[in-house]
Amino acid sequence: MIDRTNAVATIHLGWHIPIMASKFQGSLDDLTNRLATGGIVGEWTEKPNSIFQMKCADGVGINWSQTKGTLWCDGKSEPKEAREKQIAEILGTPFEAPAQKGFTGAAVSRKVFVVYGHDDKARTELEAMLRRWALEPLILDQLASGGQTIIEKLESVRREASFAVVLATPDDEGHRKDHPEEKAFRGRTLCLN
Repeated sequence: MIDRTNAVATIHLGWHIPIMASKFQGSLDDLTNRLATGGIVGEWTEKPNSIFQMKCADGVGINWSQTKGTLWCDGKSEPKEAREKQIAEILGTPFEAPAQKGFTGAAVSRKVFVVYGHDDKARTELEAMLRRWALEPLILDQLASGGQTIIEKLESVRREASFAVVLATPDDEGHRKDHPEEKAFRGRTLCLN
């Protein structure tokens, strides 16, 4: 008997939201001194990949990549935007969204293709969540086929959607050949290939 309570559902969203960033070419000491002139003081913590972070009293994190010279903030929207404005005034460099390679400026569709298995409850919850985010889930069994084969329907949906979500739930049981004692839950292999 397999304990299904240990099964995990995974949602992977395949898009990236650009952050606002600025540039600072210099040393960490130079940056610290420049920020201090504008009243921003604190201790820097070194993170992996030559990134340094200062946590401010308002909860905003100021991050600086020593190798790229990129400066960005994280935290709640309102104090983060106020901190970005303050830093931009101190350093004289604006915070801007980074240029997207290959971006044409065309409108991005709010349609999301959903890949799912047999777990109807998880699929329904995912659909509700996407709708709360003002996205339009494209779920194959809810779309009119118009006489199309499954492959034609997939091609049509692929052209409509800007993003895809894969809901991986433990729908099948399986094991290596000749090892039934290794039986475990897994995602549907046809959906995963």
